[in-house]
Amino acid sequence: MPGPTLADAVVAHGALPVEAVLLLIAGMAEALHVIHGAGIVHRDLKPSNVLLAADGPRVIDFGIAYAADATSLTGSGVTIGTPSFMAPEQAAGRRVTPATDIFALGQGAAYAATGTPAFGEGTSHGVL
Repeated sequence: MPGPTLADAVVAHGALPVEAVLLLIAGMAEALHVIHGAGIVHRDLKPSNVLLAADGPRVIDFGIAYAADATSLTGSGVTIGTPSFMAPEQAAGRRVTPATDIFALGQGAAYAATGTPAFGEGTSHGVL
């Protein structure tokens, strides 16, 4: 699918205008509604996993996604995902739910609107 990722667009052009952020987040929320409706939690929703297609954003890369009703794929206390966009329960290695992706959606909105991750950049440990 042609189109840059949200991360590439922000690096190349800076923070998005408010109207574009609102449209982006509405499209991502619609995608999450479908994803969660299928019983899947993405677990790594971040700007590099959102393609900016001509007809709206596309959530991609389900490499660490899992079925919400499945048993855990990782041990207790293990974090999987990108620290700058993780929900607190995910960063603590606790059970993730669709709400975890909604937290990441908000983090993505902040990134798109400001051009930087809300929790800053640095080492994974420092960001967590």
